[in-house]
Amino acid sequence: MIYCIGDSFTYGDELTDAGWDNQHPSPNAWPGKLGQLTNRPVTNLGRRACGNTRLVKRIVDTAFKDDAELVVISWTSPNRIEFLNGTPYDVWPGRNLKAVDNKHKETLIKALTLDHNEHFDLWCMRKWIRDIIVTQNLLANQGKRYLMLVTWHDWAPTEDTQDLWDKVDFRYFIGHPTSNLNGSNGYKTMCYYFSSDQKLPGGHPTEAGHQQIAENINEYIRHFSWLP
Repeated sequence: MIYCIGDSFTYGDELTDAGWDNQHPSPNAWPGKLGQLTNRPVTNLGRRACGNTRLVKRIVDTAFKDDAELVVISWTSPNRIEFLNGTPYDVWPGRNLKAVDNKHKETLIKALTLDHNEHFDLWCMRKWIRDIIVTQNLLANQGKRYLMLVTWHDWAPTEDTQDLWDKVDFRYFIGHPTSNLNGSNGYKTMCYYFSSDQKLPGGHPTEAGHQQIAENINEYIRHFSWLP
């Protein structure tokens, strides 16, 4: 079994066969395409509008599954922060405050004033890298093969982060300059792997774009000869 963990790009948001209930990801999203390319069953654990905290929860769950041949993780933007647990509006994606009920709005607004502090972005970035380090070590300790990449993010503080980046295992991290199979330079998110004409109105890939993403991931799988 291949487990795919990610946000709306993994879920298949904007594809016509993706459910709006967050329980029925599109079979034509890249996890489904990857299953066809590898001839392996796939479980799509993507979820619309999720933050990295949820990704960590799913990674921990998956690390202990006996049938996990490979775990593919697509991290979302570092500043997607979960404030509540298990509610429909528990994530603050980017700089936009999603609709929340009045009971929690005042508390959230107070918390979000931290965004005006230059240290908040750096805190988000360092937490994000720590999540990567911790889950890489967990998966390795459980003997699980994994690949990681980043869905998207439009900002990336680099100051005071090198000490953490030095601890990341980039052998299985798609898109980082030190991990590209062709040795090219420049950081690449998932958005790099599909063209502008393969983008839907909300920014998510078309079915053809998902095919391109799956083929790129499959290139790494074949390079490591993980799935005979």
